[in-house]
Amino acid sequence: MERQRNKLLHSLYLTNFLSSLAFGTVIYLLPVYAEGVGASYYDLGVIGGVGNAVYTASTLVTGFILDVFDRARFYSFSCILGFAAILSFLPTTGVTEITLVRGLLGGVSAAFWVTTSTIIADASPSEGLTRSMARYNLSWMTAFVVGPLLGGIISEAFGFTFLFVAASAINL
Repeated sequence: MERQRNKLLHSLYLTNFLSSLAFGTVIYLLPVYAEGVGASYYDLGVIGGVGNAVYTASTLVTGFILDVFDRARFYSFSCILGFAAILSFLPTTGVTEITLVRGLLGGVSAAFWVTTSTIIADASPSEGLTRSMARYNLSWMTAFVVGPLLGGIISEAFGFTFLFVAASAINL
């Protein structure tokens, strides 16, 4: 039982790292992409604000959903939605489209992170909960350090189309 639990937790840390790598890369490099299609500083603020507002509301909605639906299935569903949300940046050509997709990404990333942290908390033994949550936080924080750096290298070398495809593939 303990071995299975540890295996589950390590799998969750890894998938959290990978999805956070994809989300963090796109979120942090999106202003550069948006500027390339003509976004002003005001537009960049709106894009970020919309994404964060939807993220905030989605954390609350996700909490209610997790009390009703199977958490493992919702976790899988949020991973698939993350893949789709990142790919949705491919056809964007203007600020309005980018803003809408950034809102979608905010909602999807909230669903993923709330679900992941909930499953980790549920799977962790009470005496190891603090350690489990620290590892959860370390996995996404590390991804948010590594992701933008790699994303900058990738987008400079291959462009944003390749970056969005690669990030969505990592998330899947």
